[in-house]
Amino acid sequence: MNRQTVSPTMFIIITPLFIWLSHYVAVFPHEYAHSITAWSLGEMENPFALDYGGTSWKNLLLLWNIDENVNYSRMFAQGHDVQAALCAFAGPGIGTVLMFVLGSLLLKDPLVIQRPFLYYFVFWFHLMNLGNLYDYVPIRTFTPGGDIGNMVRGLHISPWWVFVLAGYPVAYLMWQFFTRTMISMYTTLNIVNLPLQAGIMIICVLLLFGWFGGILGVIYSDNPLENGEITYFLKLTSFVAIPGLIRLLWPTRKWIQESLEPLPYQPQATLL
Repeated sequence: MNRQTVSPTMFIIITPLFIWLSHYVAVFPHEYAHSITAWSLGEMENPFALDYGGTSWKNLLLLWNIDENVNYSRMFAQGHDVQAALCAFAGPGIGTVLMFVLGSLLLKDPLVIQRPFLYYFVFWFHLMNLGNLYDYVPIRTFTPGGDIGNMVRGLHISPWWVFVLAGYPVAYLMWQFFTRTMISMYTTLNIVNLPLQAGIMIICVLLLFGWFGGILGVIYSDNPLENGEITYFLKLTSFVAIPGLIRLLWPTRKWIQESLEPLPYQPQATLL
């Protein structure tokens, strides 16, 4: 297949839309994994009765207030600690992980690769699920409430176990994304425009380490230490890492240029 130049205009138009849509698609499996698990354990009457968060612009745009509507307080009060832990684990450990694996498989599927718009959407969907994993481990591992907090409380373990056992796999997946998945996307979609490569990379870094890293929660919180000093430190560390990561992943780096050489058998799709 002859190499063709990708139109930057097309990417400028569809990238914000795909990021928004992929965020929506990634959130619901996570929340339903909580509620369906609670229902299967007899802790919830309707597995689809989420708290959808209302009609405020922030919730409609970002699903800011959506919640699984699982009553953890009641479960703990009744001594159903293990059930609470399972319900809490199900969101990131089942819903998000399964969606991440699905995204990984779809990015390698020839039928998806031959459809550039679908491939590009799956790329962002994959990133959203990776971001959700990073948001929980390590960023919110030490937060008293939330999914990890309820899980470790129900299992009567230290959050350090989660940090160590899940932290390394998440770090590996993030390394894999930036060194393999993102570069493969450049090659598959035939993105040869340097500013476009840099722009997509910067967006990915800002989303993962800025948005999912939780810096917005630090900036807009009346009490940045309300979730604990370790959580505050991890969020700030994630934010501070952004400039260094952008420099490390800049498309003109030799190791990236060498990786951009497509394999002879690698199919390509072009967004024009």
